[in-house]
Amino acid sequence: MQKISYSVRFFEYKKKSGKAGIYLQLVIDRVARRIPLEEEFYPELFDKVKEQFRYDGINDEEITDLNLLLNKYKARANELLRRYRLADRKVTHDSFKMEFLNYASRDKFVEWSKQKLESLKMGDLIKTQTYKHKKSRLKHFEEFAGTDILFSELTPEKIAGFDNHLRKVKKLKHNSIQAIHVSINGFIREAVECKVNVENPYKKFKIKAYKRGKRDPLEIDELKRLKHLYKAQHLEEIQQEVLRKYLFSCETGLRISDNNALDYENIENKVLTINTVKGESFGVVVTVPLTKYAISLIDIKKRRGPVFRNISDQVVNRNLKVIASKAEIYRNLTFHSSRDTMATNFIDAGGNAETLKELLGHSDIKTTMIYVKISEARKKKLIMNLDSL
Repeated sequence: MQKISYSVRFFEYKKKSGKAGIYLQLVIDRVARRIPLEEEFYPELFDKVKEQFRYDGINDEEITDLNLLLNKYKARANELLRRYRLADRKVTHDSFKMEFLNYASRDKFVEWSKQKLESLKMGDLIKTQTYKHKKSRLKHFEEFAGTDILFSELTPEKIAGFDNHLRKVKKLKHNSIQAIHVSINGFIREAVECKVNVENPYKKFKIKAYKRGKRDPLEIDELKRLKHLYKAQHLEEIQQEVLRKYLFSCETGLRISDNNALDYENIENKVLTINTVKGESFGVVVTVPLTKYAISLIDIKKRRGPVFRNISDQVVNRNLKVIASKAEIYRNLTFHSSRDTMATNFIDAGGNAETLKELLGHSDIKTTMIYVKISEARKKKLIMNLDSL
């Protein structure tokens, strides 16, 4: 059990006026940290036992106000610690400081969610890529409802309006909309766990299931053209990097989120091991032996640091369309097709569905079987070509 205490203290430095700044000292398991408060006053008038200012007959009105403020600060600290206990949350200096200084936002959904997200980031409790996705999805809601929307204003009707906004105004696709709803619902559920007084509107608004996207693997000659284009080194710098990322996933099957998060620490003895971003909540880990071509795309001798440049998904997919044109590939090339390409080529080469399921980090073999069907259809098409001989 954590041992926690707090008290009001003065900074050592005095201004020419004789006043000094005031801070709240928080002690967690004998480790003390300071949280600066906005007020300053004369230290000699402060009663350290009562943690109140003594009246001097000169500044009595100001002292009355200051004492009220100090009581409010201590009440705030006490309330925050009570919420931590009720939610069975561990108190850290960083999370407490953030919540203490942003206490006024506790009734505002967007502000509370931003604060919660930053707290997770500061505590290293969330992956960078997951943090970016959640922040982006929260921004969609903020644009619709405003920064100051209260928890009490979160109704099923408000969520339905948000859904309509995403479809008709933002013109987002079905799966993108559902992913945003999942994140917003997640923030609200976190608030409920933290004892925020809110009725979750998603109890009466159904988040729809994801629609299975079209699988679109590259043909073998298309993949060869892209490899030739990469080797020629004639592309712009960002296009060359985007193609390197893409070709690496054609060999490993990594999603774009995992490709972005990949660090050289994830690679050892020519084997890639990574906790997937999409399966983060379920502890999904994939292990992929690297092919010779995959190794040629990276600096295998490096021990740490990002494998690829941090490029947004939108910029990656925009550049892939330019790259496809230069390689004379006439299709809507997206990053996900690299994963489809690896999976289909694996089955074509004689791999089995169970092994592919593990390589891709699928939870359901039915998802993996899609690639088996694609491979079978491709083989059938090749066999039919014999009729033209």
